[in-house]
Amino acid sequence: MANFRVDLIVNDIGTATKYPWSYYTLLDNLGGNHRWVGPNTISLAQILPGETRAGFVLFPALNPSASAVTLVVTEFMSPENIVYQFPVDL
Repeated sequence: MANFRVDLIVNDIGTATKYPWSYYTLLDNLGGNHRWVGPNTISLAQILPGETRAGFVLFPALNPSASAVTLVVTEFMSPENIVYQFPVDL
C-alpha cells in the first residue's frame, strides 16, 4: 500500500530564528490519526527569518473512504497541542 504524501512550503516571516515544529499528524474525518512515517525531505533544522523551505512529509496510506483530511502540526507528540492545522486536498 502506498504512502500518502503532503508537500509543504515553510516561510519564516518573523524576525527571529525558529525551529519548525517536528510532530506532524494527519487526522481524517473517519477518526483516523496518522503519524508521519518518513523518510521526509523537509528539514526540521532552525529556519532563519525570511528563509523559505520546501519538502514533503510521508504518512501511512489513508482509508480510501476518507473524504476530509487535516494536517496537524504540534510542538509535542500529541494532537491536542495544536500549533498549526491545515486542510489537505485529497
